[in-house]
Amino acid sequence: MLLPAAFTRRMERLLQSEYKDFTGALTQGAAATAIRLNPAKKPHPVFEDTTPVPWCQNALLLTRRPQFTLHPPLHAGVYYVQEASSMFIDQIIKQLQLDRQPLLAADLCAAPGGKTTLLASGLHPDSLVIANEVIKTRTPVLTENVTKWGLPNIWVTANDTADFTPLGTIFDLVLTDAPCSGEGLFRKTPDAVQEWSEGNVQLCSARQRRILANAARLVKSGGYLIYSTCTYAEEENEQNAAWIAAEYGFESVQLMLQPQWGITQTQTPLPNGKTVYGYRFYPHKTVGEGFFVACLQKQQSHAPSSGKQDFGKKLGKQPFEKLPKKLIPMVQNRLQNPDAYTFYQKNQAEIFAVPNNYAHLLPHIAIGLVVKQAGILMGEVKGNELVPAPALALSIEISGNVPRVELDLPDALAFLRKQNFAAPLPDNLRGWTLVTYQLHPLGWIKALPNRYNNYHPTEWRIKNLL
Repeated sequence: MLLPAAFTRRMERLLQSEYKDFTGALTQGAAATAIRLNPAKKPHPVFEDTTPVPWCQNALLLTRRPQFTLHPPLHAGVYYVQEASSMFIDQIIKQLQLDRQPLLAADLCAAPGGKTTLLASGLHPDSLVIANEVIKTRTPVLTENVTKWGLPNIWVTANDTADFTPLGTIFDLVLTDAPCSGEGLFRKTPDAVQEWSEGNVQLCSARQRRILANAARLVKSGGYLIYSTCTYAEEENEQNAAWIAAEYGFESVQLMLQPQWGITQTQTPLPNGKTVYGYRFYPHKTVGEGFFVACLQKQQSHAPSSGKQDFGKKLGKQPFEKLPKKLIPMVQNRLQNPDAYTFYQKNQAEIFAVPNNYAHLLPHIAIGLVVKQAGILMGEVKGNELVPAPALALSIEISGNVPRVELDLPDALAFLRKQNFAAPLPDNLRGWTLVTYQLHPLGWIKALPNRYNNYHPTEWRIKNLL
């Protein structure tokens, strides 16, 4: 790997005597493979020779990278493959005790969904996480990963961060993992080296400040803003964290570190005499890839906005309406605890089950934001039946009374390839049936006389035929 000369000069100045160890890890070391287990979906698969990710619960480092695509538990949302460094968000949640009571949280740059699913699992289960992605081509993978994770406390939106600001200061926690120059991923994705330039660093820094300014306007007094990147550039990291603290009334939160973690704490002085703390992950010192994070708290003295929702031009007719009462019996028997949900219909088609504690927000937020998914996507009514959605199959809230067929590994892979599997179905089985592997639902088939139809989404199918 040939590193750009300007990048080399930057890192030599930043790391000084550590620079040689850094380049050795970057050019000769192997990227670590880590997974995060879904605590709501057990039993978990067994991987050989693992060690815990030291700063994240339910997370493991693997000694070798398996062929994840051919492992059905991944498709069932039983675990998520994620960089170990970025899992430090879980440590922040625990240290700030943000898991003690329900919160309203937003992940503003959410695709592909790793930090969203971490928030949804790490926060109090009655919290709501709004996962947003402005880039249209990245929204489908976010929705897919959120769907497979199976928790009912996530909504997916597709908006510019500026579109959120009419909501006012309503969020207890806003996570902004901003688009960056990607220096921390050089070892994992060497092609990123070719795209690096000083100009791109400056462009990313300016873009990040615009996103951070929008994020700051959403945080309640006393609430938290977590800012992260996967780069080393000070312009994108410490300088931006210090800027948002000074301009928008935030105070830095100093976190507790264990020496064996190898995380580097940085300190940036502010004109008012206070300090902004940042946390850097270097590949020669930690088990993960390059990463930066800072945690900031909105000060009570900073005047909050009114919180009035003034979206200006509305996007059109309100897309979400309460499900007609006559249709509720068709969907409520598919959930373990239907009384905990309010049922909405989007554009008189898709039906969503939204947890009651935040259901009142949906019609208001959907006036000004593009809501792709809210709670559990149940499916659509066609004729006299509910055609169930994949999200219902993968939800942790699906009723235990739904018929199921357990498959072995070859048959599970056939299903995931959207092919026919060999396992015979019971003679008397009819209608919508869950396909499971190691007790975990993978999706739907519809059993008919002498045959069945495979309803695994075409866009999710495994294309690898090995």
